[in-house]
Amino acid sequence: MFNTKQGLKLGGLGRISPEVLFAGALGVVIVASLILTVYAAFSGGSGAVGEPLDFTDSTFTFQCLECPHQFEASTDQVLTHTSPLLLREHASILDCPECGTKNSCLMTQPCPKCGHEYIWPQTLSFYSSLQQGGGQALPTENICPGCGVDVDEFYRARRKR
Repeated sequence: MFNTKQGLKLGGLGRISPEVLFAGALGVVIVASLILTVYAAFSGGSGAVGEPLDFTDSTFTFQCLECPHQFEASTDQVLTHTSPLLLREHASILDCPECGTKNSCLMTQPCPKCGHEYIWPQTLSFYSSLQQGGGQALPTENICPGCGVDVDEFYRARRKR
């Protein structure tokens, strides 16, 4: 049994006072905290929610609503030609370089199953709500035109695993 007045008896080491035990435990916690802090600082980030994403070298695929033209735009092009309001909503609308129609190109997303790039219905719904002067964008069914998979169901099934 541990007696606080006498300390802890450790074999051939003799008795160790509670103050020394507490100081040793505190030292271990401090050293472990320092090691974890240094590791987190030099390991490239934790990927935690709220950590800023770096898209400096990224390209995004856009598709025109007027013609079937798809093209890639760099991060600089997207930031230059998109209003801050849309960027805050994680949306981008560009002019078509093929047919010249203004504000007709929306960002595509790849199908998680086959990789086919297309404009997701949620993006179309958001775009149509902007065209109508605001309002709530309505969620719609997201079926990939490339492979026919229900994207929302695909993600639900993967989450259940």
